[in-house]
Amino acid sequence: MVANRHSPGLIATTRADATPPLEELVACCGWPLLLDAGPRRLLRGLSLHRPECVLFWTDDWDHVTRTAELIAWSRRRGNRPFRLAVAYQLASDVEAVFRAAGAHSFLQVSGRPGAVVAGALGQLVAGTVPAVATGELVGPVEFATELVRPP
Repeated sequence: MVANRHSPGLIATTRADATPPLEELVACCGWPLLLDAGPRRLLRGLSLHRPECVLFWTDDWDHVTRTAELIAWSRRRGNRPFRLAVAYQLASDVEAVFRAAGAHSFLQVSGRPGAVVAGALGQLVAGTVPAVATGELVGPVEFATELVRPP
């Protein structure tokens, strides 16, 4: 029998390998990492870790579609866990793709992602959504209520 462990979060990426920025993020957050994530692998990770948040990491345009499909699959399962999409060094127009797929929140990161995203996660828990531009937290961003819709 496999014992379920509770984790505050889980990092999922459709990449088959961990890049140095992703490794830095994992080290800073201390959350489990799912590489080459698909619906089955994500379901297993959700069952095993029971996270409150899934951070969907993408740092390559070739993975944006698969990541959006994974977010949409998670959305069809229900409102929980919280879905946070993180785009590392990608153009800002990727936000619309992830929001349409069902991401509750989005962070655009460049520079050193570990501490930035870890700090942003702390603010998210506190109830604000930070904007990340050049590796530094710029400040909280408030979204109009019509832009924040339930999944």
